[in-house]
Amino acid sequence: MAWISDTGGNNWHRNVIFHENGAREFDIRRTAEYVLPVPRGKGKYMDQDARLFRLEDTLSRLAEAQARTEARMEQVEATLVRLAEAQARTEEQLVRREVQIEHLTEQVQALVSWQRGEAGRREGERYERDVVRRALVLFNGGQGGAPDQPEVQRRVRVLLQSLLAEDILAAEADPTLADLLWWKGDRVAVVEIGVQVNGEDVRRAVQRAKTLQQGGAQAMAMVIGESWATPDIRERARTLGIDWEVSTDLSEGFLSFRRLTAERVNGTG
Repeated sequence: MAWISDTGGNNWHRNVIFHENGAREFDIRRTAEYVLPVPRGKGKYMDQDARLFRLEDTLSRLAEAQARTEARMEQVEATLVRLAEAQARTEEQLVRREVQIEHLTEQVQALVSWQRGEAGRREGERYERDVVRRALVLFNGGQGGAPDQPEVQRRVRVLLQSLLAEDILAAEADPTLADLLWWKGDRVAVVEIGVQVNGEDVRRAVQRAKTLQQGGAQAMAMVIGESWATPDIRERARTLGIDWEVSTDLSEGFLSFRRLTAERVNGTG
């Protein structure tokens, strides 16, 4: 085999081809194409390389897109975490607001209840003062008044002198805490006053009248008011022998006391 060199210094071998007639030919071109490496980017290798380049480029773009997607997902997750934390804080604030509103509601209710009680107390005091001032008219004469008046205190002190020496009276039985003491002759009405006459009024009237009776007075328990707190209070008063003037409801004992001739009591009464 002989070698042939091109002007570029590449050595080509002669490709001997035997034809049917036995002649030889040197096909330098075909030998060169067969032996020499095909330059990159040409021929079938060029197609494969191009496809690889495109695949690599596509994969690169996919990787970049995936990275961007993952970054966005991380941003979304971080946003969701912040939203969840904000929601938790909002719920905590709502719970605190609900507790505050509940406390405010309780305070308002307590204030309303106090205002009602205060209004009722003031109304009761006003009503009591009016009854005391009208006692002369209500009882058709006589004398007396609230226990803090000097003349009333003097008469009560005389009646309670022996009792006070023995013991200190309980508040419920102390006639000096009655709303009104009114004399007609030798009899004295121990009066409890209330816009609504309740069981406490009845009980105090009975005990305070009993105290004066123990001191020798002809004391009678009485209640005066605008209405009965409950229907059974009237029956309880009747059972205990208490007299009353409740609006237009007048007991027989009240009427009898009112019909008594007013006589000024001298001395101890």
